[in-house]
Amino acid sequence: MRDVQGLPGRTVAGRLGLSTAAMKSRLHRARSAVREALREEPAPTEGGGR
Repeated sequence: MRDVQGLPGRTVAGRLGLSTAAMKSRLHRARSAVREALREEPAPTEGGGR
């Protein structure tokens, strides 16, 4: 909600029923997980495809 929809942190926290600190912590963990998952993806081959 924060990254995709651009909502303020307080709004996101309120809608999720979390404190702002808890929302920030979860957002940090989620971003880290996405970053790690993207790092593990093999690079696409050049010109390869469908």
